[in-house]
Amino acid sequence: MSIKDIANKIAEKLNIDSQILFEILQTKLSQEELNKPIDDPHKIEHIAKLLNADNELENFQRENIKEESTNLNFNKLKENIGKLQVLVLIRGLQKTKDCDSVINVLLSALNNKFDSVNNILATDLKQTGGGVDYYNKYIKYKIKYLKLTISK
Repeated sequence: MSIKDIANKIAEKLNIDSQILFEILQTKLSQEELNKPIDDPHKIEHIAKLLNADNELENFQRENIKEESTNLNFNKLKENIGKLQVLVLIRGLQKTKDCDSVINVLLSALNNKFDSVNNILATDLKQTGGGVDYYNKYIKYKIKYLKLTISK
């Protein structure tokens, strides 16, 4: 798997335009660097974890985000995450030609980003009650119960 292949998989998993990532690659790397295979099993394992996180992010959007404006912002977030991943990989190639430390930095950055998003979502769920208004449901059923007991 080469950096070019990784960028293509990132775009696929995040469901973003791969051209965005390829433009970055083409301006920063030579053709040789673009196609140089990464065959270290440890590095491939880290890359697989990144791709899995990208896939989970795409699944989260598909399953939970319904409003168009939120989808637009989420798409922009995914593009930025894809760019971040590619830029960190390029930086690591240019500095060390070893992706291990770069992938760890990227995983850390992504984890920080996901922690922030999760905290925002958790706070929002606490404020909105998770989208289900249990208090109103309680009142509704309490009124039904009272009507049934009074009518007996």
